[in-house]
Amino acid sequence: MDIKNQITKRGLALVLALITAVPLVVLAIFSRPEKKNDNDYLLSLGIVVDTSSSQGTKASQSITVAAVIYDSDGRIIDCEIDCAQSEMNVEGGMLSGDNTYLTKNELGQSYGMSAYSSIKKDWFEQADFFADYVEGMNINDLDIEIDDGGKPADADLLSGCTMGITDMEKALKKAVDNKSAVKFRSEKTPEASLACITDDSSSKAFENTDGVCSMETSACAIAVADSKALACIIDVAQPKIYFDSQGNITSSEFEKTKLELGYDYNMAPASPIGKEWFEQQAHFSEYIIGMTAEEIGAIKINDSGKADDADLVSGCTIYPGGFIAIAKKALENAG
Repeated sequence: MDIKNQITKRGLALVLALITAVPLVVLAIFSRPEKKNDNDYLLSLGIVVDTSSSQGTKASQSITVAAVIYDSDGRIIDCEIDCAQSEMNVEGGMLSGDNTYLTKNELGQSYGMSAYSSIKKDWFEQADFFADYVEGMNINDLDIEIDDGGKPADADLLSGCTMGITDMEKALKKAVDNKSAVKFRSEKTPEASLACITDDSSSKAFENTDGVCSMETSACAIAVADSKALACIIDVAQPKIYFDSQGNITSSEFEKTKLELGYDYNMAPASPIGKEWFEQQAHFSEYIIGMTAEEIGAIKINDSGKADDADLVSGCTIYPGGFIAIAKKALENAG
């Protein structure tokens, strides 16, 4: 074969090789895994309800709440813990409650744990220590050792938190497993803020028959930067504690929070926009993004108690006063 033919065949082979390689190069470019953004975060909320301390003539419930922010790699950026411990007296079959219902964080030093604590720390201080302890952990590998008495088994955690942490650990894990977690972006490192409000107005006592204590607790987690809401989640726990006409606790029940119930809450059939509670909550939470606490508090409500703004009403037709109060409080609690 002469040199000319050899060059021609080699050139043709090179062209064919390049033509074959181009689609592979293009495919490789477009099939590269999407790069994670360091500004992507998720906000979540976990609630644990315990009514086991209800006995005699005391209807008592403990609602432990965790607000968590974690990044796209699952690393916990910030965590807040609180507990709404509420009680009603049903002696004689009559209701007697405390409409203030301060949480343990709100009670602060007046909760009185420090006097009995081996480390002289009150509940809110130990809860803060627990929250700081879990920051930096990955939600996919949470391993918090608890001894048989429900207290921390790890020496580092025990150095600042000697109280029982079972419900806090459960609330934390419920938060990071929550399918309602909200994605958001922030150029600045966000802060988690938390608020709880308890309302006993739906409790009822009936003459010569059973009554019910309903200390409904709303919880709100907000991601905050520059005093503005970056993301928001609101949930409500509605445990019921029953008592007889003599004022003795007979039973209690709690299934799931409103968010956990999802479509089973069954609001949609009665809604003029066909939306469930969790969907209307999500619309309100989206609506307040970018607002300050003052701006949230200024959301207009008409004479019927409904929202006045068409954008808000388009996705939230329930009475938003409770949403406004709890979101404003959560944002005010930041910092």
